[in-house]
Amino acid sequence: MTPSRPERMSNTQTTPKSKNRPCGPQPLKGHVRAYRMRIYPTPGQAGWIHRMFGQARFVFNEALALWKETRESTGRGLSYGICAARLPGLKKSPDTCWLAEGDSIALQSSLRNLADAWSRYYAKQNREPRFKSKRNPVQSYTTRHVNGNIAVGVCWIELPKVGRIRTAVSRPLKGRIVSVTVKRHGSGRHYVSVLCEDPSLPAGGPVFLLPPTGRTVAIDLGIKSYATMFDSDRHVSVISNPRHFGRLEERLAIEQRKLARKQKRDANGHESNGRRRQAHKVARVHERIGDARNDALHKLSTYLVKTHDVIIIEDLDVAGMIADSPQSGCAKAVADAGWSEFCRLLEYKCRWYGRTLVVVDRYFPSSQLCGTCGTVNKDVKDVSVRRWTCPVCGAVHDRDVNAAQNLLREGTRILTAREAV
Repeated sequence: MTPSRPERMSNTQTTPKSKNRPCGPQPLKGHVRAYRMRIYPTPGQAGWIHRMFGQARFVFNEALALWKETRESTGRGLSYGICAARLPGLKKSPDTCWLAEGDSIALQSSLRNLADAWSRYYAKQNREPRFKSKRNPVQSYTTRHVNGNIAVGVCWIELPKVGRIRTAVSRPLKGRIVSVTVKRHGSGRHYVSVLCEDPSLPAGGPVFLLPPTGRTVAIDLGIKSYATMFDSDRHVSVISNPRHFGRLEERLAIEQRKLARKQKRDANGHESNGRRRQAHKVARVHERIGDARNDALHKLSTYLVKTHDVIIIEDLDVAGMIADSPQSGCAKAVADAGWSEFCRLLEYKCRWYGRTLVVVDRYFPSSQLCGTCGTVNKDVKDVSVRRWTCPVCGAVHDRDVNAAQNLLREGTRILTAREAV
């Protein structure tokens, strides 16, 4: 059972109820930002959340099966409106009457996600939607803020049907609450992502304007050294590779070997408790690796954005590097580095703080180009060559420093041409 709710605190983030509120989600006009926080549900609340995972998954899969069947027979799919109109019938049916116990808005959101997935599929943005599995270690559902059904306080968040849950709020929420996504990871931890809209700030524009620094930096990402930076003051900075996966790889292997020795099924055909507990231990090691990586990337990207006006990076083909692992043997190191995530963080933080991000084409020979005379040395394609001498001018180059210097020159040229247009 859901525990009794304490009195509502004064600094609640909520929206007054409105009787004339239009149906359906409203278009977002202001700046949108998501706040992620961990929640600590009681056993009763965790049961409600687990039940909502199953209900949202069932509605999604049932609508997806009907959508595919209609598409095969008529050549046309369905729509969100058609799928949503079937929900009342499902709640009244004796076989699926348990759907009436959950959050109806979460079930509607599940159907909206399905319709959005089909729209992206028809636009060739992703592949065809697939059925959701209850065996997936990561489960989630989304509910929308309607008539004050969601509220956030100092150390709690109130969700429909679940009640008030203890949480760790690291910073106050700004703006109007739009929706909340509840997620459970394979380690057993629960998180919520609160999407807020701030109408006072323009959508897609800068949020925090910083004073100009007059500095430009180019970043060459690598494996031996995570980042080699060359700025407009001709200062060289090298960030060592923390190798988060390598530090816990042995611990992960031990836990995975223990998991492989656990009995998969008990006498009733269910997953054994010992295997489930060990799977949580393996997931916790993976989560610890991911948390350490994300923390380091956030700190580095925030530092760069706050101390430079212009940031120049290279468009790396990370997926191609991982696919070429049989030839290079460095797929594990490339995946552990998190270059794509680092570039994504830089992109949105530069947009937030009003900075400029310049992306140099991936085919620009930054490592092979001599920073002194401009000669291209094809022998430097071998990544094992760390220092090389230019055959024309005789200049001696460090591979990473020379690449960062060339990126700075090329990025400045691109930015100048962009401003001249």
